[in-house]
Amino acid sequence: MNKNIDFEKLQRRVFLAYQQDGILDLLVGINATGFALSMLMDSVVFLSLGAMSAILYILLKQRITIPRFGFVDFGRDRTVSRRLTILVAIGVLVFITFLAGAILPRMNPSPVTKALLDQYHMVIISGMVFGLPCAIVALLLGPRRFYLYALLAVGLPALGGFFGTETYLPMLTLGLLVTATGIWLLAKFMQRYPLDEEAGSGVRG
Repeated sequence: MNKNIDFEKLQRRVFLAYQQDGILDLLVGINATGFALSMLMDSVVFLSLGAMSAILYILLKQRITIPRFGFVDFGRDRTVSRRLTILVAIGVLVFITFLAGAILPRMNPSPVTKALLDQYHMVIISGMVFGLPCAIVALLLGPRRFYLYALLAVGLPALGGFFGTETYLPMLTLGLLVTATGIWLLAKFMQRYPLDEEAGSGVRG
């Protein structure tokens, strides 16, 4: 029994280390930056940064993380099953939220409600597009910094709405902060785990 517990702790530790390369942070940061630039330039071209960041994520994992850690297979244990269940539940919640968002504007809100929606609409958009996914990443994968990203995804647009700034500014700030964090983590990861060709492929599950 103790051996199983120790193995789970070791597996968890390796899993968390596998997420400390900053690459997922870059994925979020580039997407948020592209979203902000699309609003600033009024063009959907910058939204393609999302697809580019997904390709970048795969390439960086293959070129940087896997050569140092190996391809780690963590298996499908009870913990993974529970997390997948939570993910499905959150997906249902997101669907209900979008459904409510589609219905509520047709219910003729009061002038006060309409004014609040006009002022703080980016809080809802950013929270759904970036805040909730970041919270899911923190919940399922473990890196607690993504809880901070989720908080910033809601807090920055709220501050922007309160002070009446341009709607793209909070998103651009979020994107640049997360991207900078990702770059710093990636550099730190490469320094901490230098590539040693003679050592082989590293840890394998």
